[in-house]
Amino acid sequence: MFDRSVQNELAVVAVIVGAVGCLSGGGDGKDSGVVYGYDSGWSGSGGGGGGGDGDSDVDGGNTVDDGTGTYGLTIEGTCSIGWDIVGYYTGSGFDYRWDAILTVNSGLTDCAGIEDTSGRLVVSSGVATFDDNYIGVASYNTNRVSWFTAGYVAGGGGGSYAYDGNIEW
Repeated sequence: MFDRSVQNELAVVAVIVGAVGCLSGGGDGKDSGVVYGYDSGWSGSGGGGGGGDGDSDVDGGNTVDDGTGTYGLTIEGTCSIGWDIVGYYTGSGFDYRWDAILTVNSGLTDCAGIEDTSGRLVVSSGVATFDDNYIGVASYNTNRVSWFTAGYVAGGGGGSYAYDGNIEW
């Protein structure tokens, strides 16, 4: 069998795989997503993408485009992961939506065995999601969107997670 350290590393990796973006109730309810109107994922009409030059006019004159930023995930009592984001804007003009490539930033990561990943980053109605999983409350500035959780939220991997990040264009 495995020695204890290998078993622990495998357990952490299993939790992380389920934690890139997850929501299963929010523990004490302080930041469960439901409080902020998030229910089970992006509820817009299916499909999307294609066409256009990637620019969109959202919120009265704010032209959204491809962007870069960071995405942070902290697993309570375990370790942290930081990714650099490259996002290709696919929004419809009613939300902020990117096909995002997340590259591990070793300077922001102390979890072992973390890999690059990709998925859909959406910010809509004050809530940020990654692949339809809640990652925080969003705030908007000209050419920048940021998100965070107020403390840790319960996740599908059985742990508690804190998220933060931003994307600028």
